Parts: sequence; structure tokens; C-alpha cells
Amino acid sequence: MSAKHEKESLTPEETTFSEIIGDLIEEWGFNRNLGRVWSLLYMRGTALSPISVQNALSMSVGNLNMSLNELQRWGVVRRVRIAGVRSFFYEAEPHIWKSVANVLQSREMRLLANAEVGLKHLQDSFKKDKKSKDEIQRITHVYDAVATASLLARHLIEMDPKNLARVSKLIGHLKSF
Repeated sequence: MSAKHEKESLTPEETTFSEIIGDLIEEWGFNRNLGRVWSLLYMRGTALSPISVQNALSMSVGNLNMSLNELQRWGVVRRVRIAGVRSFFYEAEPHIWKSVANVLQSREMRLLANAEVGLKHLQDSFKKDKKSKDEIQRITHVYDAVATASLLARHLIEMDPKNLARVSKLIGHLKSF
């Protein structure tokens, strides 16, 4: 595929998808352009040249390069070669759950692990300093919640994507408890 065969303008559906993903990514604390770039590559389902992405999203070269580099670091976009073309193209990781799991593993698990260690240390300190049972209970309650979130996240990260629908149904059933 050469750059001249790439469709550069976004369809209305691609624009809507790009905005939805951009908003979601921004809410998670990332730059919204990461979501816009990823969504374009994902929706097109084929490797695109940087100039095509730049034109489709009206981005500066610098902003696009920073976005592509960060998306590659997160493992949600990869750089590829196309036979007969000298420059690199980019494509999205086609398995969405793998992308989500990469981000969870790289970011959220580190945050949860740090919180668990800090809370455990504080819990031990409270016990050693003979703090009130109420204070110890409060710290234990928060520690248990963080440890549970960590356990759930770890299981989700390691889960086979084929089981997502079944897990979603199971979680739906848990709401009734």
C-alpha cells in the first residue's frame, strides 16, 4: 500500500469514534490526541503513513510523532514496513483487550502495588503504636479494598480475551449479591 492509496479524510463515523475515544483517554489522564491517533489506526484496520494520520486528524508533525512514540511505548500501536515502501507505517494493536491490559499492567498495577505497600506499612505502624481499634479498622478497610482491586486487575490482565463476554456476564450477576 502506498500513501497515495490511503483515505485521508475521516468519515463521520470515524470522527465520532475518534472523539469518543479521545474523551475517554483524556478522562484517564492521557493526552486526548493519543486516543484520536489510536482510534483512526484501529478503525482503518490497516497500516497508515504518518502523513496520512497527520492530514486526517489535522495534527502537527511534532504532536503526531510524540503521540505515535507514546502509543508504541504503551504497546497499543506498532511501527511496520510495507514491501516496496521506504518509510514506516503505523498500525493499531488489533486485539483491544491486549491494549487495555498493557495499560493496566504498566500503570494501574504499579499504582495499586505502591498503595498496597504504603497502606500495609501504615497498618503495621498503627498496630505497633497501639492506635485505636477504630483507626486500625479504617486503614485495614482501605487496605483490603486496594488489595481486592489489585487482585481483580491482575486477573483481568491475565485473562484470555475470549472470556471477556463470560466475565462481563458474571460481574453482572455479582451485582445482585
